[in-house]
Amino acid sequence: MNIYILNGKMFTTKKEAYSYLKRILPLPTYFSNNLDSLYDCLVDYLQNATIILINQKDLLDNLNDYGKNIIDVFEDVTKNVENFTFIKQ
Repeated sequence: MNIYILNGKMFTTKKEAYSYLKRILPLPTYFSNNLDSLYDCLVDYLQNATIILINQKDLLDNLNDYGKNIIDVFEDVTKNVENFTFIKQ
């Protein structure tokens, strides 16, 4: 199982959030900077993975509702992919 740690402090803007996700996660080159693409790529490329989000409050403070939407995507993938785990700290 692959473990990836995401730091909520790095999600300062939408643009920076997607840039950070591309650096940390093994997303394909065709990944687009939107929530639908994030969901699709997580389902297709991050099976057998655990994502740990630290500093969740910072992500939510910086991105407000969009930050919640990003978290929702990870939680939705957890519900739909058997070997995918998302942990918020």
